[in-house]
Amino acid sequence: MNERHVFVSGGGTVTPRQEAFVRAVKERLRREGLIPHTVGRNTFGSDAPLKTIIDWMDRCSGTPGDGP
Repeated sequence: MNERHVFVSGGGTVTPRQEAFVRAVKERLRREGLIPHTVGRNTFGSDAPLKTIIDWMDRCSGTPGDGP
């Protein structure tokens, strides 16, 4: 099966309601066979945060780089 990685912007949440929403979005993506990546949650890098975000966006589908 061809894995489809998607970038999810939603690192830090402030309220429990926001956290529940981000978790629900990521769980829905997983149920659809996608692999969500959020920098600082389940995806990390050794570069500056913005550089890491750009790198992951390039690796994922549905973003300007349109990934593998």
